[in-house]
Amino acid sequence: MKARPTPPAPEGPDYTALRRLSVKALKVKLEPGRELKIDLPSTLPKLALVRQAIRRFTKTCKLPSLIVDKIELAVDEAVANAVEHAYPDREDGLVQVKAWREPRRFSVSVRDYGKGYNAKPVSFAAIRKVMRNHLRRGMGRYLMRQCMDIVQYTTLPQQYNETFMVKRLPR
Repeated sequence: MKARPTPPAPEGPDYTALRRLSVKALKVKLEPGRELKIDLPSTLPKLALVRQAIRRFTKTCKLPSLIVDKIELAVDEAVANAVEHAYPDREDGLVQVKAWREPRRFSVSVRDYGKGYNAKPVSFAAIRKVMRNHLRRGMGRYLMRQCMDIVQYTTLPQQYNETFMVKRLPR
């Protein structure tokens, strides 16, 4: 029986590295420079794979380094929140990350199907308390808002929770 020929893959080290990541995560789907989809289990050790995938994907989109860093940090925080709050003490949950580029903006959606969580804005007083007391937690939503231009939370009980973020791109 003849093996089917494999279609040619796009060129470049970032694309090749993303294909390798798909073996470690549950599923990575990539259209270089256009769209990235990741399905991963609700475990914090998988965050490193998400960061790598986002960084490599944003580079295929030819984004400036400072914007890449901000997007990577915001996505890392959003996925950590989904893992920690939607699936406390569980590793069998699903977290889905979708990122896409449009001509003037870069958008990211982080969705989970677990327990809803409080997504109201963090007050400046709460941030000062975290910083003054050197707490390790409580800065995630603040960091996301500092890194991205739009951050929206949606919770549909018994369905899903979603963090949607947008970074406007320079001309």
